[in-house]
Amino acid sequence: MNIVGEHVFSGPRDEVYRMLQDPEVLASALPNTQSLTKIDDAHYESRINIRVGPVSGMFLGKLEVIDEVAPESCTLNLEGRAGRAFATGTLHLGFVDQASGSTLLKYVGEAKAGGALANVGPRIIDRAAQQLVNQVFKALDETLKARMAANEGQLVRLAEAGEGNQGMSN
Repeated sequence: MNIVGEHVFSGPRDEVYRMLQDPEVLASALPNTQSLTKIDDAHYESRINIRVGPVSGMFLGKLEVIDEVAPESCTLNLEGRAGRAFATGTLHLGFVDQASGSTLLKYVGEAKAGGALANVGPRIIDRAAQQLVNQVFKALDETLKARMAANEGQLVRLAEAGEGNQGMSN
């Protein structure tokens, strides 16, 4: 199964890239995530309850970040297993600054399903994978917007406090 697409994030590339390295943010964006643990800068482990057609279960997953050129690109090697169902995949992510201050994420990869998951059928797996990708990117973009608004609010408060201090020194 091939995975190809784009998503526009409402913030600068550095912030998007930094957010994607935060296990708490990723765990909140991935539906039904029980845990997501950062082992080191390149490795994560997860427990995610996934349902694809008639196959469901607690998938134990591993993610490895390779070929990292921060904040421009990286490649993710993924694998997950739940009982007799398993999946593996590779996903290359490219982050492009946009003139509007947003970030274009381009992704391309492939995934393979095996065991009980392979019996579900490629159309159902493709549809479920695309829905999951869309959900995750939408949730990540909402988190990014909230972070940007909080940072902007903090800058305004600091600027106002600075103006107040300048008036006091006259």
